[in-house]
Amino acid sequence: MPFRQLFAKREQRTFSGIKKETIIQSISNFWSQSQFGITFFGPFQIHGERLYSKIGLRQVIDVWIQDSGDTIMVDLMFSANLGEGEAVVGVVGAVVILPVAIAVGAVSYLEYENDANSLIGSFWNFLTSLVISNGGRIPSQPLIQPVPKATVSCPNCTTINDLDSQYCKKCGTKLA
Repeated sequence: MPFRQLFAKREQRTFSGIKKETIIQSISNFWSQSQFGITFFGPFQIHGERLYSKIGLRQVIDVWIQDSGDTIMVDLMFSANLGEGEAVVGVVGAVVILPVAIAVGAVSYLEYENDANSLIGSFWNFLTSLVISNGGRIPSQPLIQPVPKATVSCPNCTTINDLDSQYCKKCGTKLA
């Protein structure tokens, strides 16, 4: 059971001229090759998880594929959770060397966010290439729906942080 969700992003794209079965199998292969443990929750719904060992986060993906007339919509939810076990390790490390843990944590989270966004981009590039190579078409503008989150600005460096963040993800300053 996740202790805290630290990163969430949801995107949707539509494609036409390709079968759902082709897309779902290829998506499963993509995430498996990216070291995600894959589970099917229906013929067109995938759930996957892997440990992001650099900072002890559990990455989670959920992909749904739906028919929408003559198009197919692919809905991707990508999140990072801090599990209870990872939280215990983090607390012990923070007690031992708090200032260093805060600074390293802020840098690591920025690196994590960049890695996550890169992986999401690779997924959409892979899927776009798959559709085109199978004679399908891509709409001119994809639907992108980030998960809305309340935010707070850091008083030190003005970086935007999640409302429930205790420390700035860029400079490590304690947030109110």
